[in-house]
Amino acid sequence: MAGHFPVLDGVRGLAILLVLLHNFNLGGPIDTALTKVVDVGLEIGWVGVQLFFVLSGFLITGILVDTKAAPNYYSSFYGRRVLRIFPLYYLVLIMYFVVVPRVVDVPASVRPGQQHQVWLWTYLSNWNVPLGRDLPGFSHFWSLAVEEQFYLVWPLVVQALNAQALLRLCLGLTGAALVLRTGLGLAGADPGFNYQFTLCRMDGLAIGAVVALALRDPDLLRTLRPHLRRAGWALALVMLALVVATRGLPSLGFWTQTVGYTALALLCALLIGQAALATAAGRRMPIVTLLTARPLRTLGKYSYGIYVFQRPLHVWAVSALGPWLVPEAGLHRLPLLAAYLLAATAVTFAAALLSYHLVEEPFLRLKRLFTPQAPAGLPSLPTVSAAIPPPP
Repeated sequence: MAGHFPVLDGVRGLAILLVLLHNFNLGGPIDTALTKVVDVGLEIGWVGVQLFFVLSGFLITGILVDTKAAPNYYSSFYGRRVLRIFPLYYLVLIMYFVVVPRVVDVPASVRPGQQHQVWLWTYLSNWNVPLGRDLPGFSHFWSLAVEEQFYLVWPLVVQALNAQALLRLCLGLTGAALVLRTGLGLAGADPGFNYQFTLCRMDGLAIGAVVALALRDPDLLRTLRPHLRRAGWALALVMLALVVATRGLPSLGFWTQTVGYTALALLCALLIGQAALATAAGRRMPIVTLLTARPLRTLGKYSYGIYVFQRPLHVWAVSALGPWLVPEAGLHRLPLLAAYLLAATAVTFAAALLSYHLVEEPFLRLKRLFTPQAPAGLPSLPTVSAAIPPPP
């Protein structure tokens, strides 16, 4: 799909940039108005993960719907997902837990994760960390676990349901996630449950799926199109009100975790849908211009490796450079923070660049072996561009 819509690489780039700003924040004293603004701006970068969820729901559902009639529907999907995700993921785990401890003394700050590494190997870390079993250096893998669980189940769901039933299910999942998070919040459960448990975050994936289905249904799209602009402004105002009311939209706050997660997912869905529609129609909207900018598209191309490497590299940097990275009070901490953000981003990007060309790309070339086949009697399967109707 990204081949048809380069703008989606820009969406990935925006998402990973937000994640980096959030995870590379060194913290420290917040004793001036400017440091408060900077800290809030960096911390709110957690929304990049929600953007990734919505984008995944959109892309994966579109792929599955477009290839639903393929005789090799399951083998093509799972084969291509394995080639895209597993090589780098498991290579990093092997290096970190098997090779590195035999070569160097692992810092104490990351050693506890070795006791619970089985949750990483089985893509279940999002159910483990909220229960207090920390995985230093790999706490960010919870979102990869959520997505992998989605990839495992969703092809079965899409194959079993027609478009109308699938749309109703997605709307039901969205409501169920909101109700579940609200119930857990009111019951006083650990906010980590709402943040990482698959069932609590399925509205982002489901809302992304709704966008994919809407773009393939001309009647539904015709009904929704006149309301998209007003809906976008309404959601933007809701999010702005939440940011003000919660003093920065903290990811573990009650209002953020209830209406905030769902409203944010809807806003991300509008961004993705409008960008895809504008690109398909050849319109140069400002959002398309931004998302097709080369820096964002480049970040998007390497976003998987960037996401995998960013947290372990940050943990090791803080462990090795501890005294040098202690932020000072007042405005003096900002130059240190800026320098670290730039350096950490550059090192992470370099690692992702190398991993893409040395590790990921050879496996990606094998995806041709798992190309979805057209059913007998049909010349080809629908393309993404054909699936999106032109503007009325």
